[in-house]
Amino acid sequence: MISVYGVEGEAGRIHELFDLISRESLLSFSPSLNHTYSAVNGNGFPVQFSVSLGATAKALRCLGEAGAGDMSMPERLRLSSLRLRPILALLDRQSASSTINHLFTILFPEDPHAVLRWTGGMWMAFGAVPGRPLTFRLYVNQRWGDIAERFVRIGRVFVELGRSHSLSLWQQIAGQASAGAVPYGVAFDIDPSGIGRFKVYLACPVVDLRYLDGLLDSAGLGHSRNRVTQWLEYCGLDRPGLPPWALLPSLEFDEDAAPALGLKLDVSTNHLDTCDAQMDQRIRTYLQKFSFDLEEYEMVLRAISRRPLSTTHVERIQYCGTGFDGADAARFNIYLCPDVA
Repeated sequence: MISVYGVEGEAGRIHELFDLISRESLLSFSPSLNHTYSAVNGNGFPVQFSVSLGATAKALRCLGEAGAGDMSMPERLRLSSLRLRPILALLDRQSASSTINHLFTILFPEDPHAVLRWTGGMWMAFGAVPGRPLTFRLYVNQRWGDIAERFVRIGRVFVELGRSHSLSLWQQIAGQASAGAVPYGVAFDIDPSGIGRFKVYLACPVVDLRYLDGLLDSAGLGHSRNRVTQWLEYCGLDRPGLPPWALLPSLEFDEDAAPALGLKLDVSTNHLDTCDAQMDQRIRTYLQKFSFDLEEYEMVLRAISRRPLSTTHVERIQYCGTGFDGADAARFNIYLCPDVA
């Protein structure tokens, strides 16, 4: 993957960062383990790569989870928190430590027993682009507390960060977001200058096109409706009977006041009656229709597995969907599990 993206100049730090994130989880993983070993992928494998076609720059994108299979969730979270210290030192971003700790006091329950049944707690992701600093992002589970409390909690984060513009946007869109989805996670970038973009992940118990229309309009993206409905039609999501939680919207709040709200609509392929080969065909049809370049997607597929895509079940293609940064910047994201056989 390093050579695919031409980031050999950062190879040393990429290897060290990858090891800090996934050392224990990869060493203790076995294909024979229960899929609940890790919630990063549907098969329990604790590492995932992704492609963002249409993004401003091609980037090696990797996500992982710290912790061994025999660790309880409180132990995994403790290890993840401890592992942040050398990671921030490696990236020269120790100045963000205090703010991260303040955010953790909001985002995690006080009672450690409350996390015992979680299948995912904290994930870490990084990105590498030639000639640019490595990016780093934390993902935190928010499937705790009642639904109203989750919405309030996100507002508290924006207050803690001093982002009145994000708080205002959240207050404007929260009513529409809550009409058809519930918050289940958040993520935030840790940049050289501090905490960067903040993301709120939602999950839809049912797929309601009227709800999505309202969400697009609330985000100022009504003109992108055709891109969204076409993708849902390709996935069969326009028909009734879709399993709950297959559609996962996310809202993206920039650290600056000027940029518009970002919106992403991902589909969990593990919730569909499908297979990798079928999803691959759907993806290619959509990308060609909207003039995306398939080259990066094809290169990454070859890099993570030499086996053909499964014609019986989901292995490689875990999630995929459309994303929008403001009025005109559209992208297509594909989340891929490496070969674990």
